[in-house]
Amino acid sequence: MNDELIVARTISDVSQWGIGRELGEPLLHDDGSESEMFDIEFSHTVPLAAMEVTSIVDGKFIATHDAAQKAVERSLTRLAEESEHKVNWIFQIHAGTSLKDLAGLMREIIQSGVAPTGRDIVPGLIRVDTEPSETPEVNIATWSNSSMVGGLQGFRRELMTAIESNRAKLRKAEGYERHLAVDVVGMRASDPGLTPCPPLPHEIDLIWVTRRAYTLRRGSPVVWVSDGTGPWKANGLPHEAL
Repeated sequence: MNDELIVARTISDVSQWGIGRELGEPLLHDDGSESEMFDIEFSHTVPLAAMEVTSIVDGKFIATHDAAQKAVERSLTRLAEESEHKVNWIFQIHAGTSLKDLAGLMREIIQSGVAPTGRDIVPGLIRVDTEPSETPEVNIATWSNSSMVGGLQGFRRELMTAIESNRAKLRKAEGYERHLAVDVVGMRASDPGLTPCPPLPHEIDLIWVTRRAYTLRRGSPVVWVSDGTGPWKANGLPHEAL
């Protein structure tokens, strides 16, 4: 599925909560025929809504996450499957942390069935979560800025760049309510207070932030929304680090 449509559908699923009305089914508006077309149209809501979708991606996060998954597939997932504890383990570590340094602790946690909680359980390991699972497995999520142990970071600078880079397309959406959706992948921030919503230019009526990689439970996306005049409204987000 088109990435823009995935983000738009995530937002549509929580639009009643976020803005008090259903956005409905998103339609791909940009057919590639013009360079300044906005991405998504919601044609079954009042007022009609136009959405431009962009992303903020931490390349270091992606590289570390991919390497971690390969290691997990070879060892820890097999260990979880052999364990009597039928749970899905999620280890969240600082990007760049050596999995070899954490392997012993991770094996001990899986074998004992005891999942410690809290920030910075040991250097490099931020959090361990579990949930029931018919097929036990292990997932590893990483954060960027591995040199900064403890303390989460926001992404205000990157968000401001996304706003400035996409306002021109939404300017052309005359007659529409104009939405900017920013999909955040790998940035080390789980608290909306660390990335205050900036004032929005006149071309943007609403801004959404989606963090689809981090959920409190399956089917519960992490979504923020604001009209630029106040703080974020956040869906499915705990105060502590995810």
